[in-house]
Amino acid sequence: MTAIVYHDGKLIGDRKQVALVIPTAFEDGPKVFISRDKQFAYGATGSAIDESIRDELEHKLRVVLERLVIDKRDVVPLEDILEDKIDCFTHGTLMTRDQQFGIMSYGSRFRRLAGHTHGCGTGGNLLAAMLKCGMTIKAAMPVVERLDLLTGSKADVIYASRLKPFVIKGTTL
Repeated sequence: MTAIVYHDGKLIGDRKQVALVIPTAFEDGPKVFISRDKQFAYGATGSAIDESIRDELEHKLRVVLERLVIDKRDVVPLEDILEDKIDCFTHGTLMTRDQQFGIMSYGSRFRRLAGHTHGCGTGGNLLAAMLKCGMTIKAAMPVVERLDLLTGSKADVIYASRLKPFVIKGTTL
């Protein structure tokens, strides 16, 4: 029900969200976010990320990111990092200024993207393919919306180059 894509130093997310009470009604809202310390960005499919859970979510994501940045494995199971799962994530992307990680299998594992284009959500792979083939975000989003009714034509874009360098603080839960 969304398009979250990492491509060419950008994290892109559509803004079409399903209204909770009426599954055929949609609302406008962000799906990609910059952390409050501006050191990483994240986007997720699944539940909308409500302002009331952002601090707790970003704390968990920082723990995960610190471990991923230190750990050189390409795939890291969540249970190697956290005891509990990150509830609001099904699939998504984490991005620092110079590294990217895909969130896979309902948040149960993380994969190092190493700069490769990555899409998730019902429209994510469509958008990723279009961008990889040279379409601009502005041209691709309306096409994705026509092909996937659950993805909107408006998008937010976060540029990795505008993030502060990621600093490992030794964060724990």
